[in-house]
Amino acid sequence: MIRSLYWGRGDGASFRHPLRSDGESACASDWRAWQRNGGLMWIDLERPDRRQMDAIAQVFDLHQVAINVVMAERSRPKLMTFDHYFILTMYSPKPLPVTSARLARLTTLDRVEEIELIVGERFLVTVHEGPLPGLEGVWRDHEQADATPVDMSEVVHELMDGVVDLFFPVLDIMVDRVEEIQETAFVGHGEQLDKDQVRELFSLKKQLNNLHRILDPQRAAIAVLARQELPFFRAEGASFQDIFDHAVRQSDNLAVYVDLLVSARESYLVRVSNVLANAAKILMTLTLFLSIPAFMFTLYGMNFDHIPEAALPIGHGLPVLLTLLADSALFVYFNRKLKLFA
Repeated sequence: MIRSLYWGRGDGASFRHPLRSDGESACASDWRAWQRNGGLMWIDLERPDRRQMDAIAQVFDLHQVAINVVMAERSRPKLMTFDHYFILTMYSPKPLPVTSARLARLTTLDRVEEIELIVGERFLVTVHEGPLPGLEGVWRDHEQADATPVDMSEVVHELMDGVVDLFFPVLDIMVDRVEEIQETAFVGHGEQLDKDQVRELFSLKKQLNNLHRILDPQRAAIAVLARQELPFFRAEGASFQDIFDHAVRQSDNLAVYVDLLVSARESYLVRVSNVLANAAKILMTLTLFLSIPAFMFTLYGMNFDHIPEAALPIGHGLPVLLTLLADSALFVYFNRKLKLFA
């Protein structure tokens, strides 16, 4: 799919209302008008093939290396500068299911969609594999708005802001899950993490690490655009500072969430070790309780010729009484010292 928005110049220096075009032939007519008359051009491509990208390269004088970067799959977020344009590789989260809370909870939150931005002084080319909510919102706003952008930096800023801000709802869901698992692990009041929670703990940690590998270099790429002044891109670096601040906050929050999950996992392992140690202590004390009667009854069960205690009034009740007294003393001692049955 290919579509374009073309802001041609009016009678004065300002741009006219954008012309929406769909299809390769209509877009080709627009970019020929853009080459003749100037203006601003935004071309959006969804799942483009090599032939379409070669045609775009001829129109905007793109280097073959730039085309290879755009066509590569699952590239690392980065910003590459060329003579009169730059390429920004970003990632946007895929929409979360809203049909039910259960489906939203079972959804993996590290599902992202790659988007490539080829930005020049008077043109913008976006390349992606599927529909992106952040891009669609900016597209509709500019398609329907009466006001025209001052230059292409305004459109790029809105697009980047929409893509970056989509990560905040994802992080909100993640922090709720992290806090729930952490509360059970640390202050569960005797509750243990069940198998589903343990599985969710390790799954969340994997998802957080995946997002961190995306958001951290994406923050670095945005920092280049926010702090450097590109000669062919007429934009004040401070105008992208708010997007950079959002990216920094997201990356920092992810690092904190990873640390919290690591602490929850360690707490879970410690609690499992404590349960095993407590079970071992109980088994040890039971062994001692059984060893005393085993010794007594084995001793008095031997075929001795003469047993002095047999002549006493209580007879064989004496070893039974001694066994009960010894086991009672052991029970009192271990219950006070080790708190086994508290």
